[in-house]
Amino acid sequence: MDVIVISDDPNMLDWTKEALAFEGGRVDIILATTPERALRSLNEESYDIIISDHKMLKENNSALLEMISEKMEEPLVILKDKEREAVVRKAPSSEDLEEGYDEVLHSLLTHDLMNKLRLIKGDLQILKLEYDIPEEVEDHILTIEGRVNDSLKLVQRIGKLKEAKEKGTRDIDLISVLKNTIREMEGQMGGMELNMSIDDLDRYTVKAGPLLREVFLNIIKNSVEYSEGERVEIAVNECDEEVICSIEDNGEGIPEEKKELVFEKGYTSDNEGGSGLGLFIVKELLKHYGGSVEVKDSELGGAKFDVRLKKR
Repeated sequence: MDVIVISDDPNMLDWTKEALAFEGGRVDIILATTPERALRSLNEESYDIIISDHKMLKENNSALLEMISEKMEEPLVILKDKEREAVVRKAPSSEDLEEGYDEVLHSLLTHDLMNKLRLIKGDLQILKLEYDIPEEVEDHILTIEGRVNDSLKLVQRIGKLKEAKEKGTRDIDLISVLKNTIREMEGQMGGMELNMSIDDLDRYTVKAGPLLREVFLNIIKNSVEYSEGERVEIAVNECDEEVICSIEDNGEGIPEEKKELVFEKGYTSDNEGGSGLGLFIVKELLKHYGGSVEVKDSELGGAKFDVRLKKR
């Protein structure tokens, strides 16, 4: 029996020998520690069994899966999970390999990438404190620091979507969320006014989650950063089974052809490198809560965002 093991785990080879050991049987095992070596070996030889880390196939699935399919009529693949339990099957599809991908991505973003960004930030601080840096170089360091901070915020934003899924929904007092959001925005308005036209006795209970404040923070920040206006107005109304929270400004507004684009992932009008995730996160969070968001023209002259949430 000819076997190829695709893994960068040094223990995988011993595990394979143990798993395939049987009396009187011949097992020849080739270890490929990189996708390139695996592709080269598969191109040169034929194998009865392919054993691979789930990670190795998933991260490089296109080329490897194509090669496996070409070389073997019914390629057998043994995928090991974290407990090293084997699953014997035909070559997996891309859809199979995507199962659990969100978990891996989230872990990389919230742990590995965050740690690396913080280390970079620390190194920049050491450069500023311990070395006599020319003024023109210091300006570049400040620019890099700003980009690192933006990257940290970006990773945190992406993590919010995962957090919303994990925490689910419950009954939320909308007015309390809005008041807390307004308090949080104090000092960040850049000279703009922020007013909420509701009575202290108003009560609106909606279906949402603890990240509802992120919805309003992102919309208000969008108005502050891009509207070129002087004030933001917030109002709450009921309509059938929904509560509608309107956030509008007296700025330049949003052109008709861009009203839907602003909610797309990566879309930004910021020439200085905005992430284009703020309003996308708004849309995705509201979708998770069973709500929605729509942008219109405001009677104040700028843009109006209507956030719709289900009553509870």
